[in-house]
Amino acid sequence: MKNNNVKDWFKGKGFYISLVAGAVCVVAITAVCLDSFGVNKIISDSGKNEKRQELAKVEELTPAPSPVSIVEEPAEETSVDKKLNETSGQNADNKKDEKKEKTKTDKKTTKDDNNTKDIKSAVTEKKVAVMEAGEKINSLKFDQEAGILWPVTGDVIMKYSADNTIYFKTLGQYKSNPAIIISAEEGTNVSNAVEGVVTEVGQNEEIGNYVETSIGDDYKIIYGQLDNIQVEKGATIKEGELLGVVAAPTKYYSEEGANLYMKMTCDNEPVDPMIFLR
Repeated sequence: MKNNNVKDWFKGKGFYISLVAGAVCVVAITAVCLDSFGVNKIISDSGKNEKRQELAKVEELTPAPSPVSIVEEPAEETSVDKKLNETSGQNADNKKDEKKEKTKTDKKTTKDDNNTKDIKSAVTEKKVAVMEAGEKINSLKFDQEAGILWPVTGDVIMKYSADNTIYFKTLGQYKSNPAIIISAEEGTNVSNAVEGVVTEVGQNEEIGNYVETSIGDDYKIIYGQLDNIQVEKGATIKEGELLGVVAAPTKYYSEEGANLYMKMTCDNEPVDPMIFLR
């Protein structure tokens, strides 16, 4: 009885239901296989490509927007920026001023250095001249028999008097006189009496400007009451060479008038120049 029922079921609806179910299973299996082999992906990509092509056409038809130029406005200068700019300007000006001052200082320093060098050079030359003068003095020989020249032409208004006193008109008194006073007009040339070396050029209240020369063998001659002196210390001068000119008399000889003061010594002791004048 049961076997007949089964046969009848297959012959009825049940057979068709089973057949449909089997077909569905086959379709499902096929879909899975196609997806595994990338068929769905190809279809999907194809669809995407179509969409891209449509978008591209739309973009071609749509006009591109005109580029907008962006102009940056200058930032507004703040009070801090102004302060910094002013400070920078002041610093720049200060640097310029410092540079100028440094240039002036450098120039002044260079000038001072040059002046110092010139002074040192002049002092060195004088020292050398004095040293050489000392050597020349040692080699000098005073020829007493040949004597010496008159430095100016004039009368002896006050004679040598080391041991006795004579009257000094201006001073109004008697006193010894270690020199001779030769009358001469102011501005008269004064000549060197004998070859020698200048050992001193100076000024004295009594005899005014003077020149001292060494003529050898410890003899010296001093010429006083001079002006416009032409020789320097350490110089070797020949007989007859110009020493200077007669100056206005000092207050010690105002009554005697313009004159040349001439003093001669040997080993620092006064000697009468008249003995040697020729």
